Amino acid sequence: MNKKSIVLAIETAFAGGSISLLRNNVEIDNWRGSREISKSEDVLNEISILLKKNKIERFEISSIVISKNAGSLTGLRIGLALARGLSKSLNCQYKEVSVLELLLNNNKKNGKILTAIQINNTEFFFQIFSVKVDGIIEKLTFATRCNIETLKEVLTETSFDNIIFYQTSKYNTPLVEGILEKFKITNFNFKQNLAKYIGLQVSDNQIGNK
Repeated sequence: MNKKSIVLAIETAFAGGSISLLRNNVEIDNWRGSREISKSEDVLNEISILLKKNKIERFEISSIVISKNAGSLTGLRIGLALARGLSKSLNCQYKEVSVLELLLNNNKKNGKILTAIQINNTEFFFQIFSVKVDGIIEKLTFATRCNIETLKEVLTETSFDNIIFYQTSKYNTPLVEGILEKFKITNFNFKQNLAKYIGLQVSDNQIGNK
């Protein structure tokens, strides 16, 4: 029996960062950072605490998944360095994934689709995709950081077949609620951390060495 059964998902670029431990697509435990940007030593320490608390040995980690492209640049660098270092020391698989693209996974429409993640009370990251009938995804723009007014302009001036918005519970303001209501956005507010979302969307058989 293969004892490598744990997926370690790390997200360090949004809302203080988060960690999720998953087995068979079920979350075992998690951690959410309280700072805007968590230090690498904080994240490493919390990983150790989660493993010890749940009586999981490091050799049981089969895959490490980390977010890329969107979020705090400092947070992204911290997360990538951590994930690469851990995957090498633990001899496990490693994958970088785009959280903006992962938001498309529960999408039931094709055509031009915008996904967005809130960074703070007034800023967002968004990206525009074209989803074909056969499920093939084409990136129409890069991940872009903007303020609330720019996002309103993009939504007003461009026609989309679907708009998907991830709103963390940490940032829930009347300005954002106004956007959600006006543009009839599919609102992914799972009251859960992004690390869990990353871990749930990327199963072991989808992960390959980076």
